[in-house]
Amino acid sequence: MSMEQSIDWHARAKALVLPNSPFIDGRFIEPFGDGRFEPVNPATGTPVCSLPEGTIEDVDRAVA
Repeated sequence: MSMEQSIDWHARAKALVLPNSPFIDGRFIEPFGDGRFEPVNPATGTPVCSLPEGTIEDVDRAVA
């Protein structure tokens, strides 16, 4: 990979907008609750991201 290709790849990766909601039944859906949790990188102790916290209703919807 050339340096130009590498720079383009990094720029494209930074521009990605990833969904931040549960993926249930083949689509991203709004969670029932508004709770969040932050998984922590064990090497640094810093949060990696913020994710929606699943509720009982979300689990019921996922396994229905």
